[in-house]
Amino acid sequence: MNLNKTFDTPDAPRKTQVLFETTSLFRDAFYEFNSFFLLLYVQLASPIVSDSNYTLLFFVLSMALIGVKILSGFGWMFAARYFERHPFKTSVYRDMTFQGSLVSTALFLLLFFVTPLFSGWRYVVAFLAFDFLQEFFYAFNDTAYWAFLNVSSYNEKVRNRISSLANFFCLFGSITVASLAPALAVGKNTTRNLTILGVILVTFYFLSQMT
Repeated sequence: MNLNKTFDTPDAPRKTQVLFETTSLFRDAFYEFNSFFLLLYVQLASPIVSDSNYTLLFFVLSMALIGVKILSGFGWMFAARYFERHPFKTSVYRDMTFQGSLVSTALFLLLFFVTPLFSGWRYVVAFLAFDFLQEFFYAFNDTAYWAFLNVSSYNEKVRNRISSLANFFCLFGSITVASLAPALAVGKNTTRNLTILGVILVTFYFLSQMT
């Protein structure tokens, strides 16, 4: 999105509007996987699957993830407060969208490629730490992304149209991931399949935030 300067017209350029609407597909597809199917990865494809204490490890991790999701929710509160206290020009939305996606992408990749180097309780702790930080910084990307909607146009009808189309692409992304993830989590290649899916989703998510 070309948000490096304040717009000279009542509405954001049509290209910027279209990019805002369509990139929500990749953002929501990534968030859907991260929120609902990451536990599927832990259950079927993580290093603790072969651990003798798997039942206990998985129970503790799954319960702790609930707390992580609640705590990471403060990321949205913190990001919103940050925007309230720092009334920058339009370019701040572009900056924060990119920075949030950059950090959350890096942490997500660490989640998939570094935590498997651990085992047992060390894996559980590392997984929870990376997952919390990844969601916390994703909140900055998400807050900046949707905050831009308020300055995309002075016309409420135009903003409603942009929002409706963005939500449509969000839904499409969620449905796609909800269909793919369970289908790939079968057989002996579950670890590889879910890892590839996660990397593809986070790659498209990051690239879409650079447009």
